[in-house]
Amino acid sequence: MRILETKIKGLFKPYQEEASIDFGSLGPGLVAIVGPNGEGKTAILESIVGVLYGSFPSRTEGKQRSIYDYVVSNKAWMQATFDFNGRIITARVDINGQNKTSEWALTERGLPQLNPRGKYKEYLSMVKNLFGSKQLCLASSF
Repeated sequence: MRILETKIKGLFKPYQEEASIDFGSLGPGLVAIVGPNGEGKTAILESIVGVLYGSFPSRTEGKQRSIYDYVVSNKAWMQATFDFNGRIITARVDINGQNKTSEWALTERGLPQLNPRGKYKEYLSMVKNLFGSKQLCLASSF
């Protein structure tokens, strides 16, 4: 598996507007994201885990917090695209901060949405089948 791209909008103050990293264009090797404190380096990387599992690993602060706690606009979203040996899978969550509702989607390039109802429980089950548990994902990626 290779992360191809991550996008975020409306979560965390630095990402009130859309931001993305196209890892696919960077080629193989190590990637460093640098910048001043509080500018969103951790947030954009954690959005990859956030879009898959619905939480941000470094932001629990002693309690489990919801993605809604980090929304800074009414319409927010996160998206990450992965290459599984030629299978291009995109995970996306659209978040309505005002109503505290979300729509979760897994898509494979060229195919209909893999979880047609967009509900988190169904989505998370499919994520675990593809990516493994959150703990496994964190241990192998971060």
